[in-house]
Amino acid sequence: MDYSKRSIRDRNPARTGFAFEPRTLSAVPAVFGRSSAPFLPIAGLGDGDPRLRAAQLQHRVANAVREELLAGGLSLEQYLGAVDVHVPGLSYDRVIRLLRGKTQMQLADVLFWADRHPRVREVAVAQFD
Repeated sequence: MDYSKRSIRDRNPARTGFAFEPRTLSAVPAVFGRSSAPFLPIAGLGDGDPRLRAAQLQHRVANAVREELLAGGLSLEQYLGAVDVHVPGLSYDRVIRLLRGKTQMQLADVLFWADRHPRVREVAVAQFD
């Protein structure tokens, strides 16, 4: 029998972390980022599940981004073409995947949009109230 002291790290090794496709947590994935209402989650997810909370935040941020661009009369492609910051994460292909919930947003994504659009900032801050 092994009686050596083991830490919590040894007992519960991480296999994947929080890697998931946000829209797969929605009962109707097609509404992700396209509805101002929170999406209905798939069966079995509790309200306190951090993956659900993160997906709901991304859904609300995506919706706020779409609304801001529509209000400004710009398409996503036009907006990204005019952005003065050139970072790899702002490619049209990646951002469209973020807005559709196919790829997880990172904090840098939320900060990029929140710095430029008050509505996105409001949505992000409201998550913690």
